[in-house]
Amino acid sequence: MGCSSLNNIENEKIFEILKKADRLTLGILVLRIKGHSSKEISCLTGIPELAVNNRIARLRKKLKKIF
Repeated sequence: MGCSSLNNIENEKIFEILKKADRLTLGILVLRIKGHSSKEISCLTGIPELAVNNRIARLRKKLKKIF
C-alpha cells in the first residue's frame, strides 16, 4: 500500500492511524481486505498466525476509537 493510496483516504483520522502503522501491518491489512485468512497471511508473510491476529486486533482497536 503506497503513500498515494493513503492520500486517497478522505477521513483524516483514519488516514493518520494508517499513516502511523508500520509497513508489515499495512500489508497484513491489504491481504485481509483481499479476503485472505490469518493462516494464509501467516504463510505469505512468514510471521506466526498469532502475530497476524495481534496486529489486526491492535489496528482494529485504534480504528474503533474514532467510530
